[in-house]
Amino acid sequence: MEKETRVYTAYHFYLSLLLKYLLRDHGYEVEPLVKVGSLPLEVDIIIIKRHPKKRRKEFTQLDFLFRLLVDFNLIEFKGPTDTLLWQDYLHLIAMAELYRIKISHPAKNDVRLFTIASTIPKDYHKFLKMNRLKLSQQMDGLYAVSGAIIYDHYILVLNELEPDQKNELILFFSSKYHDRMGKIISYQENLITLFLIQELYQKEREKMKFKIKDEDLVIRDLEEAIRRLPLELRLAGLTPSEILKILNPGEILEVLSPEERLEGLKPEQRLEGLKPEQRLEGLKPEERLKGLKPEERLKGLKPEERLKGLEIEELKRLKQILDKLNLN
Repeated sequence: MEKETRVYTAYHFYLSLLLKYLLRDHGYEVEPLVKVGSLPLEVDIIIIKRHPKKRRKEFTQLDFLFRLLVDFNLIEFKGPTDTLLWQDYLHLIAMAELYRIKISHPAKNDVRLFTIASTIPKDYHKFLKMNRLKLSQQMDGLYAVSGAIIYDHYILVLNELEPDQKNELILFFSSKYHDRMGKIISYQENLITLFLIQELYQKEREKMKFKIKDEDLVIRDLEEAIRRLPLELRLAGLTPSEILKILNPGEILEVLSPEERLEGLKPEQRLEGLKPEQRLEGLKPEERLKGLKPEERLKGLKPEERLKGLEIEELKRLKQILDKLNLN
């Protein structure tokens, strides 16, 4: 039997890196794609309370979500290109059971489940109703599952959130907002966070040996937002080669003098793409004709155009030459 290969979206890794960054000072460890069995059975993200640090009074981002965290938090995540299925509800519970077996953890009160998705489809609502489960709205976009539940379970519906300072970073993972992050993000601190996450991802990417989809899409949308940062912040601490990777050609040329832009190019390369009149622009008449033979200089001109600019004496001299040649 051929071994199953799971394809991950780049959004999974970006979300785990974002959560890791936002929770870095609160004693939590964030682990992406945690295997809970011998088959490709994995939890998208697990957040574990590792250190006894006291939480701050308030998280700078996602306070409404992070204050719900307990010791073990398992997250099922559906990115903007994925759809939440009713099977995902059962899958997350199964992963929680297998994870408890794996770490030999008999208690369940300190295990909490979270589902993060752009929307809740009708089939998912139908499944909940069939199994006597209800969604109790805690706030816009955040629901608690109630009824015959094994674990506390919260569902965050990203498309129902309105952009503000507390949640605008998580909206990158919403199908409604992700491709408009350049307009949605209004705080420079959050733009800097996105920039740091992009840098972390590039470093982690080299270690990943599996298939990842939507990577180009993620990078495109991130870069659109990051471009709003002042240039000096984007370039701080980067090597020259790293700087060239994140700048577009226009930004690179902006800081170069005309001479520096052309340095190292052959003459024909410097003129490439210019119309004939653009190539001659700025040259004096004598400079334009330099290197041409007399007949080349006159080529294409009408007789009257060739004579333009000649003095009376020169015209008389020309007539004498023509008379000698008996051209009349």
